[in-house]
Amino acid sequence: MMYLPKNNYVVITQTIEEYHLSFADKIPGSYDLYHALQRYKNISGATMCTTWKAAQELATRWNEDYKNNGSYIFDHKEIADKL
Repeated sequence: MMYLPKNNYVVITQTIEEYHLSFADKIPGSYDLYHALQRYKNISGATMCTTWKAAQELATRWNEDYKNNGSYIFDHKEIADKL
């Protein structure tokens, strides 16, 4: 018997030039992850997490790091407009 999780929790990172954005996404377990992730442009990474809370915390942490090192997409409007 095959077990499918109710949901998959993923932190997606989008990169344009040298600027980044990370966010958490909840994808139903019955969906094909490859095709579910194709709805996003400029994906440079997708990290699976065990819980929704862990995914949100990881995305928040990475965005804080991007802000601190000057590579956060939304700090550069001309880049953010390309999303």
